[in-house]
Amino acid sequence: MLARPLGGDDSFADGDVIVVDPDAPIEPGRFVVAKTANQQEAVFKKYRPRGVDKNGQEIIELAPLNQDYPTIRIDADNPGLIVGRVVRHIKKL
Repeated sequence: MLARPLGGDDSFADGDVIVVDPDAPIEPGRFVVAKTANQQEAVFKKYRPRGVDKNGQEIIELAPLNQDYPTIRIDADNPGLIVGRVVRHIKKL
């Protein structure tokens, strides 16, 4: 069995299907679905932990696949949650 690097293939296209597991462990570089308190919709981004703030609150960056979009930060000032980790990516043929 070949090992796949964390994060794997970063190419996703319209029509591809992702399967999200809310119980899968979240690791740096993995793709996740997340929601912040100030957004109405969940987002699909790459997970990047950035440590903890002075109050012990976890700091997370959610990096876009398309560099034209901004990175989202989850921290004490912008609360949010990770809905789940992407565990399957099914490409449309």
